[in-house]
Amino acid sequence: MGFGTEILFFVMLGLVVLGPKRMHSMLGFVDRAKAEFDKASREIKSQVSAELGKTFSPSDSAGVARQRDRLEPSRRAYAPKSRW
Repeated sequence: MGFGTEILFFVMLGLVVLGPKRMHSMLGFVDRAKAEFDKASREIKSQVSAELGKTFSPSDSAGVARQRDRLEPSRRAYAPKSRW
């Protein structure tokens, strides 16, 4: 069975089990729940990307490196050189 035939099968089964009036209300409920889920998903993604953007901003990395060098100059000066 293909994807289209499976959907058609479940719609027909729903019509037989629930009837046309309840099937319509159930599909409306499922549609609203899916819309709410999509909205919450978008909000979570935007919050996560905003938080990661604050923490790992590429423009901020140079400033962090300068601040680290200013605070710990001796550590940088005496770091062992790589053999490779």
